[in-house]
Amino acid sequence: MATTVNSERFEIIRRIGEGGMGVVFEAHDRMRAARVALKTLPELKPQSLSRFKHEFRSLVNISHPNLVTLYELFVEQNTWFFTMEFIEGQDFLGALRPVSSEVLALPSPDPLDTPTLEMPATPTGDPFASNRGGHRLTGGCDLGRLRPTLRQLAEGLHTLHEAGKLHRDIKPSNIIVSNEGRAVILDFGLVSELDDFFASAQAPVWAGTIPYMSPEQLHGLPLSPASDWFALGIVLFEALTGRRPFARDSAEAVAAERGVEAPKAGDVAAGVPKDLEELCAALLRNEPSERPSGSDILAILRDAPAAARAKGSRAST
Repeated sequence: MATTVNSERFEIIRRIGEGGMGVVFEAHDRMRAARVALKTLPELKPQSLSRFKHEFRSLVNISHPNLVTLYELFVEQNTWFFTMEFIEGQDFLGALRPVSSEVLALPSPDPLDTPTLEMPATPTGDPFASNRGGHRLTGGCDLGRLRPTLRQLAEGLHTLHEAGKLHRDIKPSNIIVSNEGRAVILDFGLVSELDDFFASAQAPVWAGTIPYMSPEQLHGLPLSPASDWFALGIVLFEALTGRRPFARDSAEAVAAERGVEAPKAGDVAAGVPKDLEELCAALLRNEPSERPSGSDILAILRDAPAAARAKGSRAST
């Protein structure tokens, strides 16, 4: 398993994440004279190597402040790795819903909170996640921070879709909010070309993280940008209420969920702003064609009333 990098250019500082899609280190790039995140391939198998190269190539030519910037792809001494910008901050829920010191641990790990691939499911891992452990988040949502963060995520995701790609694994641990407030989408190990879905009538490979998958992902139907927006709707619901809209703690629960509409965030938590409740409900519609488009979502978020963006306002559970 490739967990170290021997290179004159890079000084490895520490390991900051590990999962089925790679091992990530914080490193000093002597040529750039800067810190970088360095992701290595854990197992050198043909399928894994192909996916690893695809992850890099899928994003390297897309530049947007809300998508992580990738730098260079290397192979040295039979070890494959690529570099990307290093961001200091917290994962989405860590930034938006501070964990109470009184929080109780839930059973962990959640067997369905892992990506489902053609290979055995293992955690994707996120080198920047700082709030793990299966805890139920409490303490309320920082609405003053949520609105600009959500708007940035929509900007990044819309840009990805405009480039003809789907992320397929939007979830809180794949989003980092920097100490300066910049929201960045990470982990493109499951990214796919939109043409791959539109050109074929066959169902795509089942991939994603079950608690955040859209109905069409769960049931092996063709995907579209609406599938990523549904996942963002679950992320928003979790930020507003401290819980996910669906149980999805077993295969039976997933099957029983089919056709069931998500609850309204305002019915789960007090103080949820009406505009965010309505946006969340729209994103979580079962029928993909009934969900708002990226342009619609950006228009809603950009036109949010200034009063509703009042800094320091909070929603409580």
